[in-house]
Amino acid sequence: MGIALLCSCQPDTVCRETMQVGVIGQLKETYYDTDMQSHVRTAWDSLTVQGIDSDSLLYNNSKSVSQVLLPIRSDMDTTSYAMTYCGCTDTLSIVHNNEQRFVSVECGCVYEHAIRQVLYTRHWIDTVTIASNEVLRGGGVNIYFIREAPIE
Repeated sequence: MGIALLCSCQPDTVCRETMQVGVIGQLKETYYDTDMQSHVRTAWDSLTVQGIDSDSLLYNNSKSVSQVLLPIRSDMDTTSYAMTYCGCTDTLSIVHNNEQRFVSVECGCVYEHAIRQVLYTRHWIDTVTIASNEVLRGGGVNIYFIREAPIE
């Protein structure tokens, strides 16, 4: 019987992967070449993302970043981040609802969220668009960060 119980339990890593819920943000930048042709860049260099009111440093001067995973706080209805790119810092605040869902006996419950509103400063971010307000396990892109690069 003990062997059957050990075989039926999932490894802790499976539960952690199953429980990971966060906003997925896709990064996009429009820029123009010398012939004034419009292009979109989706991989950014030197991006730093840190939680506000927490000690979490999620990305530290990271290179070739095309999307970010931003964990959502289940103990509050607003989660905030400082996002630094090219020496400029913007603040992003995600206002959300939290709902606890049962996953399995082994893994327990997980919080899923619904984005109600996104507030942000506009130093390097031009626009934040909500693609999906449901923040679920294994979900897709929730928001787009759009930046218009200056014409050089």
